[in-house]
Amino acid sequence: MIYLDPAALLPVIGNVWHRARLAQVPAPGQAITMLCGQTAETAFETLARRSSHGASTQCPDCDLVYRREQGLVVRPNHPGLVPRPQRTTPMS
Repeated sequence: MIYLDPAALLPVIGNVWHRARLAQVPAPGQAITMLCGQTAETAFETLARRSSHGASTQCPDCDLVYRREQGLVVRPNHPGLVPRPQRTTPMS
């Protein structure tokens, strides 16, 4: 049997790794919401396949939420504090 710690899972979307509050390991195809508010369906791939896209970067918004929840230091120059344009959805 293999044990996975849901708190240690870091979902990757578009080569950016995120954090999520997971009570259990999600099933393939299950939608999960990241701390930054982005939602995606889960799929599991090997590290070799994921790494073929280059090194992933950390989501600054997920990191900011995580740091605040854990009582960790948030430096004034944290990239999650930099205002960015809001995403817009295409009109149908």
